[in-house]
Amino acid sequence: MSADVRSFHPEALLPEYITTSKKDRAELGLRHVINRNQVLVAYLLLIITVVLVTVTAVKSLHRVTIIGWHFRAGARVDNMMTKEVLRCLGIYRLANKAGWVVTDDRAALKKPGRYLFVDRKLDSKINKDTRINLVYYKIAEECREIRIPYRVLVKKTPYLLPGQKRLVQKGRTGVRNDYYFIVWQNGKKIQNKKTASEVAVAPRQEIVQEGMPFVRLSRGVTFIGFNRSVPKGILLFSSTAYTHTGFRTATGIKPRIGVVAVDPRVIPFGTKMFIPGYGYAVAADTGGAIKGRKLDVFFETRAEALKWGRRCIKVTILG
Repeated sequence: MSADVRSFHPEALLPEYITTSKKDRAELGLRHVINRNQVLVAYLLLIITVVLVTVTAVKSLHRVTIIGWHFRAGARVDNMMTKEVLRCLGIYRLANKAGWVVTDDRAALKKPGRYLFVDRKLDSKINKDTRINLVYYKIAEECREIRIPYRVLVKKTPYLLPGQKRLVQKGRTGVRNDYYFIVWQNGKKIQNKKTASEVAVAPRQEIVQEGMPFVRLSRGVTFIGFNRSVPKGILLFSSTAYTHTGFRTATGIKPRIGVVAVDPRVIPFGTKMFIPGYGYAVAADTGGAIKGRKLDVFFETRAEALKWGRRCIKVTILG
Protein backbone atom coordinates (compact mmCIF):
# COMPACT_ATOMS: atom_id res chain seq x y z
CA MET A 1 0.00 0.00 0.00
CA SER A 2 2.81 2.33 0.82
CA ALA A 3 4.53 1.50 -2.45
CA ASP A 4 1.43 2.52 -4.37
CA VAL A 5 1.33 5.91 -2.68
CA ARG A 6 4.97 6.65 -3.38
CA SER A 7 4.62 5.78 -7.07
CA PHE A 8 1.49 8.04 -7.69
CA HIS A 9 1.95 11.03 -10.01
CA PRO A 10 -0.86 13.59 -10.75
CA GLU A 11 0.30 13.95 -14.35
CA ALA A 12 -0.84 10.39 -14.84
CA LEU A 13 -4.43 11.66 -14.88
CA LEU A 14 -3.78 13.52 -18.18
CA PRO A 15 -4.67 11.43 -21.20
CA GLU A 16 -1.64 12.71 -23.18
CA TYR A 17 0.64 11.76 -20.34
CA ILE A 18 -0.74 8.25 -20.30
CA THR A 19 -0.92 7.59 -24.04
CA THR A 20 2.12 9.53 -25.30
CA SER A 21 5.78 9.12 -24.93
CA LYS A 22 8.22 11.62 -23.50
CA LYS A 23 8.99 13.02 -26.96
CA ASP A 24 5.32 13.43 -27.74
CA ARG A 25 4.76 15.25 -24.47
CA ALA A 26 7.51 17.78 -25.37
CA GLU A 27 5.87 18.46 -28.71
CA LEU A 28 2.52 18.90 -26.95
CA GLY A 29 3.98 21.59 -24.59
CA LEU A 30 5.40 23.48 -27.58
CA ARG A 31 1.98 23.55 -29.21
CA HIS A 32 0.54 25.08 -25.98
CA VAL A 33 3.12 27.88 -26.11
CA ILE A 34 2.30 28.60 -29.74
CA ASN A 35 -1.40 28.75 -28.94
CA ARG A 36 -0.79 31.30 -26.16
CA ASN A 37 1.21 33.54 -28.48
CA GLN A 38 -1.57 33.41 -31.04
CA VAL A 39 -4.06 34.52 -28.40
CA LEU A 40 -1.85 37.45 -27.42
CA VAL A 41 -1.50 38.49 -31.05
CA ALA A 42 -5.27 38.30 -31.48
CA TYR A 43 -5.83 40.51 -28.44
CA LEU A 44 -3.30 43.03 -29.74
CA LEU A 45 -4.99 43.15 -33.14
CA LEU A 46 -8.35 43.68 -31.43
CA ILE A 47 -7.01 46.61 -29.41
CA ILE A 48 -5.49 48.22 -32.51
CA THR A 49 -8.80 47.82 -34.35
CA VAL A 50 -10.76 49.45 -31.51
CA VAL A 51 -8.32 52.36 -31.39
CA LEU A 52 -8.53 52.91 -35.13
CA VAL A 53 -12.32 52.79 -35.05
CA THR A 54 -12.40 55.25 -32.13
CA VAL A 55 -10.04 57.69 -33.87
CA THR A 56 -12.10 57.47 -37.03
CA ALA A 57 -15.30 58.12 -35.05
CA VAL A 58 -13.77 61.06 -33.22
CA LYS A 59 -12.60 62.58 -36.48
CA SER A 60 -16.12 62.26 -37.83
CA LEU A 61 -17.55 64.23 -34.82
CA HIS A 62 -18.35 67.94 -35.13
CA ARG A 63 -16.15 70.35 -33.22
CA VAL A 64 -17.99 73.03 -31.24
CA THR A 65 -16.38 76.08 -29.60
CA ILE A 66 -18.16 78.06 -26.91
CA ILE A 67 -16.96 81.61 -26.23
CA GLY A 68 -18.38 83.56 -23.33
CA TRP A 69 -17.52 86.35 -20.94
CA HIS A 70 -14.20 85.39 -19.27
CA PHE A 71 -14.26 81.77 -20.46
CA ARG A 72 -13.79 79.60 -23.53
CA ALA A 73 -14.65 75.92 -23.96
CA GLY A 74 -14.48 73.35 -26.74
CA ALA A 75 -15.82 69.87 -27.40
CA ARG A 76 -16.56 67.34 -30.13
CA VAL A 77 -20.17 66.25 -30.40
CA ASP A 78 -22.32 64.26 -32.78
CA ASN A 79 -25.98 64.86 -33.58
CA MET A 80 -26.65 67.11 -30.58
CA MET A 81 -28.64 70.29 -30.21
CA THR A 82 -27.21 73.54 -28.88
CA LYS A 83 -29.02 73.37 -25.55
CA GLU A 84 -27.83 69.79 -25.01
CA VAL A 85 -24.22 70.86 -25.54
CA LEU A 86 -24.62 73.74 -23.09
CA ARG A 87 -26.20 71.44 -20.54
CA CYS A 88 -23.40 68.87 -20.90
CA LEU A 89 -20.75 71.55 -20.41
CA GLY A 90 -22.49 72.85 -17.26
CA ILE A 91 -23.53 76.21 -18.71
CA TYR A 92 -27.13 75.81 -17.53
CA ARG A 93 -26.02 74.87 -14.04
CA LEU A 94 -23.70 77.89 -13.88
CA ALA A 95 -26.43 80.21 -15.14
CA ASN A 96 -29.02 78.96 -12.65
CA LYS A 97 -26.55 79.35 -9.80
CA ALA A 98 -25.78 82.95 -10.81
CA GLY A 99 -29.43 83.85 -11.42
CA TRP A 100 -29.14 84.20 -15.20
CA VAL A 101 -31.80 83.24 -17.70
CA VAL A 102 -30.46 81.37 -20.74
CA THR A 103 -32.31 82.58 -23.82
CA ASP A 104 -31.98 82.93 -27.57
CA ASP A 105 -34.87 85.42 -27.92
CA ARG A 106 -33.90 89.08 -28.26
CA ALA A 107 -37.43 90.13 -27.35
CA ALA A 108 -36.75 88.90 -23.81
CA LEU A 109 -33.99 91.51 -23.47
CA LYS A 110 -36.61 94.27 -23.23
CA LYS A 111 -37.55 93.32 -19.68
CA PRO A 112 -35.45 93.92 -16.56
CA GLY A 113 -33.38 90.94 -15.52
CA ARG A 114 -30.09 89.08 -15.97
CA TYR A 115 -29.73 87.08 -19.16
CA LEU A 116 -27.21 84.75 -20.80
CA PHE A 117 -27.94 85.29 -24.47
CA VAL A 118 -27.06 82.57 -26.99
CA ASP A 119 -26.46 83.84 -30.53
CA ARG A 120 -28.02 80.75 -32.14
CA LYS A 121 -31.26 78.85 -31.66
CA LEU A 122 -31.17 76.51 -28.70
CA ASP A 123 -33.11 73.86 -30.67
CA SER A 124 -30.73 73.98 -33.64
CA LYS A 125 -28.34 71.10 -34.26
CA ILE A 126 -24.58 71.47 -34.17
CA ASN A 127 -22.98 71.68 -37.58
CA LYS A 128 -19.37 71.25 -38.56
CA ASP A 129 -17.02 73.57 -36.61
CA THR A 130 -19.84 75.41 -34.87
CA ARG A 131 -19.09 78.49 -32.77
CA ILE A 132 -21.48 79.49 -29.98
CA ASN A 133 -21.19 82.99 -28.52
CA LEU A 134 -22.61 83.63 -25.05
CA VAL A 135 -23.29 87.26 -24.11
CA TYR A 136 -24.16 88.37 -20.58
CA TYR A 137 -26.85 91.10 -20.36
CA LYS A 138 -28.01 92.97 -17.29
CA ILE A 139 -31.12 95.08 -17.86
CA ALA A 140 -32.63 97.46 -15.31
CA GLU A 141 -35.13 100.29 -15.05
CA GLU A 142 -34.02 103.19 -12.85
CA CYS A 143 -35.96 106.12 -11.41
CA ARG A 144 -34.04 109.32 -10.74
CA GLU A 145 -35.41 112.24 -8.72
CA ILE A 146 -34.74 115.66 -10.21
CA ARG A 147 -35.25 118.81 -8.14
CA ILE A 148 -37.24 121.52 -9.91
CA PRO A 149 -36.29 125.01 -8.66
CA TYR A 150 -39.14 127.39 -7.94
CA ARG A 151 -39.50 130.81 -9.54
CA VAL A 152 -39.54 134.06 -7.59
CA LEU A 153 -42.15 136.66 -8.48
CA VAL A 154 -41.45 140.18 -7.25
CA LYS A 155 -44.45 142.48 -7.02
CA LYS A 156 -43.95 146.18 -6.65
CA THR A 157 -46.10 147.77 -3.99
CA PRO A 158 -46.46 151.28 -2.57
CA TYR A 159 -47.19 149.84 0.86
CA LEU A 160 -43.50 149.29 1.57
CA LEU A 161 -40.49 151.56 1.63
CA PRO A 162 -38.35 151.61 -1.51
CA GLY A 163 -36.12 148.50 -1.49
CA GLN A 164 -37.99 146.93 1.43
CA LYS A 165 -39.22 143.38 0.78
CA ARG A 166 -41.89 141.19 2.33
CA LEU A 167 -42.47 137.48 1.76
CA VAL A 168 -46.06 136.85 0.73
CA GLN A 169 -45.80 133.18 -0.31
CA LYS A 170 -42.88 130.89 0.38
CA GLY A 171 -41.60 128.94 -2.59
CA ARG A 172 -41.42 125.16 -2.72
CA THR A 173 -39.00 123.05 -4.74
CA GLY A 174 -40.69 120.57 -7.05
CA VAL A 175 -39.72 116.96 -7.74
CA ARG A 176 -39.64 115.28 -11.14
CA ASN A 177 -39.17 111.53 -11.60
CA ASP A 178 -37.18 110.53 -14.68
CA TYR A 179 -37.26 106.86 -15.70
CA TYR A 180 -34.30 105.29 -17.52
CA PHE A 181 -33.81 101.97 -19.33
CA ILE A 182 -30.23 100.80 -18.74
CA VAL A 183 -28.45 97.90 -20.45
CA TRP A 184 -25.09 96.38 -19.51
CA GLN A 185 -23.40 93.99 -21.97
CA ASN A 186 -20.61 91.86 -20.51
CA GLY A 187 -20.24 94.36 -17.67
CA LYS A 188 -20.11 97.45 -19.91
CA LYS A 189 -22.97 99.97 -20.03
CA ILE A 190 -24.13 100.23 -23.63
CA GLN A 191 -27.49 101.99 -23.24
CA ASN A 192 -28.89 104.61 -20.88
CA LYS A 193 -32.16 105.79 -22.39
CA LYS A 194 -34.74 108.06 -20.80
CA THR A 195 -38.14 106.45 -21.29
CA ALA A 196 -40.58 108.59 -19.28
CA SER A 197 -40.85 111.57 -16.97
CA GLU A 198 -43.49 112.71 -14.50
CA VAL A 199 -43.82 115.54 -12.01
CA ALA A 200 -44.33 114.07 -8.55
CA VAL A 201 -44.43 117.41 -6.70
CA ALA A 202 -45.17 120.60 -8.60
CA PRO A 203 -43.00 123.60 -7.70
CA ARG A 204 -44.72 126.48 -5.94
CA GLN A 205 -43.87 130.02 -6.92
CA GLU A 206 -42.43 132.33 -4.32
CA ILE A 207 -44.09 135.75 -4.14
CA VAL A 208 -42.23 138.72 -2.72
CA GLN A 209 -43.52 142.27 -2.36
CA GLU A 210 -41.01 145.05 -2.85
CA GLY A 211 -41.51 148.74 -2.18
CA MET A 212 -41.62 150.83 -5.32
CA PRO A 213 -39.58 154.02 -5.62
CA PHE A 214 -41.18 157.38 -4.98
CA VAL A 215 -42.33 159.45 -7.92
CA ARG A 216 -39.74 161.86 -9.23
CA LEU A 217 -41.23 164.99 -10.66
CA SER A 218 -39.73 166.55 -13.78
CA ARG A 219 -37.22 169.31 -13.36
CA GLY A 220 -38.17 172.76 -14.52
CA VAL A 221 -41.82 172.36 -13.45
CA THR A 222 -42.87 174.60 -10.58
CA PHE A 223 -45.75 173.43 -8.48
CA ILE A 224 -47.73 175.51 -6.04
CA GLY A 225 -46.17 175.37 -2.63
CA PHE A 226 -43.41 173.00 -3.82
CA ASN A 227 -40.72 175.08 -2.16
CA ARG A 228 -42.60 175.44 1.06
CA SER A 229 -41.41 173.65 4.14
CA VAL A 230 -43.17 170.33 4.73
CA PRO A 231 -44.78 169.82 8.14
CA LYS A 232 -43.29 166.57 9.37
CA GLY A 233 -44.98 164.37 11.89
CA ILE A 234 -48.40 162.74 12.21
CA LEU A 235 -51.36 164.75 10.94
CA LEU A 236 -55.07 163.92 10.97
CA PHE A 237 -56.74 163.92 7.54
CA SER A 238 -60.14 163.19 6.07
CA SER A 239 -59.59 160.64 3.32
CA THR A 240 -61.58 159.56 0.28
CA ALA A 241 -60.62 157.50 -2.78
CA TYR A 242 -60.80 157.83 -6.56
CA THR A 243 -59.89 155.80 -9.64
CA HIS A 244 -59.06 156.39 -13.30
CA THR A 245 -60.70 159.42 -14.89
CA GLY A 246 -58.96 159.27 -18.24
CA PHE A 247 -56.75 162.26 -17.46
CA ARG A 248 -53.28 162.70 -16.08
CA THR A 249 -52.67 164.04 -12.62
CA ALA A 250 -52.02 167.68 -11.84
CA THR A 251 -48.29 167.00 -11.89
CA GLY A 252 -48.48 165.47 -15.40
CA ILE A 253 -47.95 161.82 -14.51
CA LYS A 254 -50.32 158.92 -15.08
CA PRO A 255 -52.28 157.99 -11.98
CA ARG A 256 -51.18 154.74 -10.28
CA ILE A 257 -51.12 153.09 -6.90
CA GLY A 258 -49.22 155.33 -4.48
CA VAL A 259 -50.48 158.64 -5.91
CA VAL A 260 -52.46 160.84 -3.54
CA ALA A 261 -54.40 164.02 -4.32
CA VAL A 262 -53.84 166.73 -1.70
CA ASP A 263 -54.31 170.45 -1.16
CA PRO A 264 -50.87 171.75 -2.24
CA ARG A 265 -51.28 174.70 0.12
CA VAL A 266 -51.22 172.21 3.02
CA ILE A 267 -49.13 169.37 1.60
CA PRO A 268 -46.72 170.37 -1.21
CA PHE A 269 -46.46 168.17 -4.30
CA GLY A 270 -43.72 165.60 -3.99
CA THR A 271 -44.26 165.09 -0.27
CA LYS A 272 -43.77 161.47 0.79
CA MET A 273 -46.10 160.04 3.41
CA PHE A 274 -47.35 156.83 4.96
CA ILE A 275 -51.10 156.20 5.08
CA PRO A 276 -52.36 153.40 7.38
CA GLY A 277 -54.24 150.77 5.39
CA TYR A 278 -52.90 152.12 2.11
CA GLY A 279 -49.14 152.27 2.37
CA TYR A 280 -46.46 154.63 1.25
CA ALA A 281 -47.57 157.37 -1.11
CA VAL A 282 -46.54 160.65 -2.68
CA ALA A 283 -48.54 163.82 -3.14
CA ALA A 284 -48.81 164.20 -6.93
CA ASP A 285 -52.39 165.28 -7.68
CA THR A 286 -55.10 167.64 -6.53
CA GLY A 287 -58.77 168.30 -7.10
CA GLY A 288 -61.46 170.94 -6.74
CA ALA A 289 -62.96 169.28 -3.67
CA ILE A 290 -59.59 168.71 -1.98
CA LYS A 291 -59.33 171.63 0.42
CA GLY A 292 -57.37 171.82 3.67
CA ARG A 293 -56.65 168.56 5.43
CA LYS A 294 -58.30 166.37 2.89
CA LEU A 295 -56.66 163.83 0.61
CA ASP A 296 -57.80 161.44 -2.08
CA VAL A 297 -55.98 158.08 -2.47
CA PHE A 298 -55.85 156.38 -5.87
CA PHE A 299 -57.04 152.80 -6.60
CA GLU A 300 -56.94 150.87 -9.85
CA THR A 301 -60.61 149.85 -9.70
CA ARG A 302 -63.84 151.58 -8.75
CA ALA A 303 -64.73 148.72 -6.40
CA GLU A 304 -61.57 149.29 -4.38
CA ALA A 305 -62.28 153.03 -4.23
CA LEU A 306 -65.84 152.42 -2.99
CA LYS A 307 -64.55 149.94 -0.45
CA TRP A 308 -62.18 152.59 0.92
CA GLY A 309 -65.06 155.03 1.29
CA ARG A 310 -64.54 158.03 3.56
CA ARG A 311 -62.50 157.76 6.72
CA CYS A 312 -60.37 159.78 9.11
CA ILE A 313 -56.76 158.66 9.18
CA LYS A 314 -53.53 159.63 10.83
CA VAL A 315 -50.97 160.32 8.10
CA THR A 316 -47.26 160.19 8.79
CA ILE A 317 -45.48 162.88 6.81
CA LEU A 318 -42.04 161.64 5.76
CA GLY A 319 -40.89 164.77 3.95
